[in-house]
Amino acid sequence: KNSNQYVSAFVLNGAGKQINSIETMEHLFALLSPKMQQSVSGKSYNDYIQGLKNSKIGNSVANFILPAPDGKDVDFKNFTGKYVLIDFWASWCAPCRQSFPHMREVYQKYKGDTFEIYSISIDEDKSSWLKAVEEEKNPWPQSLDTKNISKSSFAVTAVPTTYLIDPSGKIIMK
Repeated sequence: KNSNQYVSAFVLNGAGKQINSIETMEHLFALLSPKMQQSVSGKSYNDYIQGLKNSKIGNSVANFILPAPDGKDVDFKNFTGKYVLIDFWASWCAPCRQSFPHMREVYQKYKGDTFEIYSISIDEDKSSWLKAVEEEKNPWPQSLDTKNISKSSFAVTAVPTTYLIDPSGKIIMK
């Protein structure tokens, strides 16, 4: 009844993420008017649905390119052939930052030709991200999620969230 009301898209983007069926989520999204599907909340909900579909165990990770702190690009395809622990985090997330000392231990033990950690920040403030990267001095690749990969490819709703990717690019654990 309210397919053209912003509140409909807003509610779907919030409470609608608790629905256990992707098919039901897609059906409800399709009921929104085209205008509401293109709203900020509508796009976010659709990205979340796509992320759920993309991030199932056994699925291959679609290639993506995100910026590193030095401004150069990090191309995910360059990790092919390695196990990759993708770590979604944020500068303001205390549990994320508390996990880094242990992650550095794991990295020291397993880094090499067959294992890499790749941290992707969901920060919206680039300067806060850069400050945290400098403070943490983690020795593995870092990127800022400027393309909404966390939602559209991995359905990240909270940080820290990690995924383990096998050498062929398939998700083997969340």
